[in-house]
Amino acid sequence: MSLIRAEKGWDFVVLGGYYRRYTKVYLPTAFGLVMSTEDLLDPFLGLFPYEAQLRQVLDQQLARWAPSE
Repeated sequence: MSLIRAEKGWDFVVLGGYYRRYTKVYLPTAFGLVMSTEDLLDPFLGLFPYEAQLRQVLDQQLARWAPSE
């Protein structure tokens, strides 16, 4: 949830062990399971690109901790 609300970035999510991703995708067919041969992009990386997410988190932290005049 913190990634979606831009409260925390990818570093917190991945290094904290809160995010799991699977690299193997199987397609069920009438003959059994077939492994996908395509490289699939992680859908969350498409929705929340690392650089944009980091920029939002840093801007939010700067606004929070910067001295107000």
